[in-house]
Amino acid sequence: MKKILFLLAVTSTVLFSCTDHYVSPPSNYNNYSGNSGRGGGGNGNNNNALSMGGTNWKLTQYRDQSMTNPITRTDTLMFTDDSHMTWNHVACNYSLTNDGQNMHLTFWGSVFGDITGMPSSNFQSFGQIVDVPFYQLNNHSQVYYLWLQKY
Repeated sequence: MKKILFLLAVTSTVLFSCTDHYVSPPSNYNNYSGNSGRGGGGNGNNNNALSMGGTNWKLTQYRDQSMTNPITRTDTLMFTDDSHMTWNHVACNYSLTNDGQNMHLTFWGSVFGDITGMPSSNFQSFGQIVDVPFYQLNNHSQVYYLWLQKY
């Protein structure tokens, strides 16, 4: 009887400690892009729009949900104004908005495709984004975790 109880306890512990590696997008996922369309850039009439214009950042590492350890990168992101940037010298667009509760950073045409994430509200002050999930706009189940450093 003790063996059966022991096996039952071990089995239930193992079953309940397993986690699902899929990370679902936040409930307001479709609101990330603000007034900007794919490739259109510009924060348009969005009164909550912010800017990273005039700053340069490095993507230092990334991982997707299937990876245990991140992969090192040395991508350069140069923000020219409130909607235009280059990613490794390739022109693309971005938007940075604050909906009153969360920051939303969206990239169109990045090396990961069109992605959006929610960095901390003080990421610009600290000059870093650490292990923040960015979801592909056309494939909500594809998630990239990014590390960015301002330089």
